[in-house]
Formats: sequence, structure tokens, C-alpha cells
Amino acid sequence: MLAVEGGRVTAVEVATSPDVVPYWNTTYRVAIRTREGRVWVFGELADAAVVAGAPVGAGALIGHVGAVLNPGAVTVSAPGYIRELVRAGHASMLHVELHRCPVPETDRYLGGNWFGDRQPDFMLDPTADLTEAAASTPR
Repeated sequence: MLAVEGGRVTAVEVATSPDVVPYWNTTYRVAIRTREGRVWVFGELADAAVVAGAPVGAGALIGHVGAVLNPGAVTVSAPGYIRELVRAGHASMLHVELHRCPVPETDRYLGGNWFGDRQPDFMLDPTADLTEAAASTPR
């Protein structure tokens, strides 16, 4: 995974763990605060190629996409969508968020998931930024 924008790494932490959900593998989350104050969060990485406090440039390697699901640990008690992902061979995924500012303290945001009726004001749609970054990345 490459950084979409330059900035400073504000966090490198565990995103998923079998200690939390038995069919998860351990993956990592990297947060980068841009010079403008926005925060990119990339989750479910197999590893992190950066450390908290380090500066990063746009296009810099920050980690590799990980296999979140451990197919051998998924049982019939797992949610249907999880069983379907495993059946289809989709154990890997990438979690991307863009925030207007650092996430405020709240019990409604847990591990990259917002538990509420509407999108919170701090979350932004990253589609345009990702499209622009993809168009400017050499192939």
C-alpha cells in the first residue's frame, strides 16, 4: 500500500487480532496526518513499513495488504458474509478511511467501524482523492 498524500505517521497499531475475533488474523492499521490536518487510515495490512512519528511522502510504501480472515478458523457460527468471503477465496481486504480531523473520543467508533445512524462529520469520502492518486501513479 502506498501513501495517498504526504504527511506524518501518527499511529501504527494492531487492527485485527484472533484475540478479538477467532477467525481474524493479526493485521495492522497505519494513520497518516497530512499537512492540511486530514487523517488517512489504512487498515488490515499484513505489515507496516513505517513507524509512528516518521514523515512519509505521497507514493511511499507504508505496508502490504493482509489476509484478515483465517479460513481454517471460520466456523458455521461466523456471520454469513464472512463464510461467503472465505468460500469465494477473499480472505484479504483493505480498509481505507479519510477523516477531516483526528477521530474524537467516542464509543461509537471502534476499529475503523462507525456504529451510528448517520455518517459522522469527521469522516470524508476518499473516492476522489484515491482516483486522483491512482491517475498520477506511474505504472
